[in-house]
Amino acid sequence: MIRGYIDANGVPMVNVTVGGIRSQITIPALVDTGFDGYVCLPTELAVNLGLELVISITVEMADGSMKGQLPLLIHRIRRGL
Repeated sequence: MIRGYIDANGVPMVNVTVGGIRSQITIPALVDTGFDGYVCLPTELAVNLGLELVISITVEMADGSMKGQLPLLIHRIRRGL
């Protein structure tokens, strides 16, 4: 079972642990009803974790705009911690 919470701004959140070849970290993540299996992380964090770059992709944002050349990385993730 995944246990989440509502933050101070009324946003549904869940803690996730993301790990790469160097380290792992548990961070709060926004619950996104449009989740398609991808997690967005700041580039600096991804590098520090040792995530492996696979390819750069174009993604559609929630407002319908397109954002190009975002890195797609390999990672491990555990939900509900």
